[in-house]
Amino acid sequence: MPRGVPITDDEEATIKAALTARPHALLVARESRGVWSYATVWRVADRAGIELTAGRETMGRRLSAEQRTAVIEARRNNPNGTQQDKR
Repeated sequence: MPRGVPITDDEEATIKAALTARPHALLVARESRGVWSYATVWRVADRAGIELTAGRETMGRRLSAEQRTAVIEARRNNPNGTQQDKR
């Protein structure tokens, strides 16, 4: 769909139904084969209050609070360092 063209009520209802069945915006957008962008699907989910949980499950593990603190401290100590420098 070209940028700036609003979706119809029928399209929005179809997106909502797809998100209700599988709350994963990227997959719903991909399955539309280019009809809807990820951003369009995400906005519909946001307006409808649909929590996008399926994508989060596939994202892998998150950093613990301690790991995040260590990363922030390492960046402060060496802002131009690479990940290899920190190993």
